[in-house]
Amino acid sequence: MNDTDKNSEIKIIPDLNTSKISISSNRIISFNNTNSIAEVFGFDAKRLEPHKTYTSDHPVKILKVNSIGIDCSVAAGSYLNGKPVHIIHQFFPTVPSGYKIVESPQNILYYPVSVKTINNLTIKIIDQSRNLINFRKEEITVTLHIRKV
Repeated sequence: MNDTDKNSEIKIIPDLNTSKISISSNRIISFNNTNSIAEVFGFDAKRLEPHKTYTSDHPVKILKVNSIGIDCSVAAGSYLNGKPVHIIHQFFPTVPSGYKIVESPQNILYYPVSVKTINNLTIKIIDQSRNLINFRKEEITVTLHIRKV
């Protein structure tokens, strides 16, 4: 940090009704860089001029994961937006980020198995956008109950 950085001020005020923020600074804030914090703060790529207050374009994205899905490669019979998917369970995390998630389905649903013989089975834990969730090398346990029909 150089001497000019010591005089930098950024003021961020949340709007709890809209989930947006207001931000002002005595310096230029550039949200044009790749991997900037713009999306988290709810801003489109742009440059914010000093000594002005800006309201975010969108609600802040503090919770990147809104829902968690368990995807099983051999399961059939579930749909997302009218398209077949392999999701066997989906839920909203009830603990803050960084805490242990313990989830058990309230009602057990059995899905058809899409193959005659299970030679390979892949479980993926995905978010609402079907992206893999990074648990940072935490141990994950998923229990499957398969029964013959």
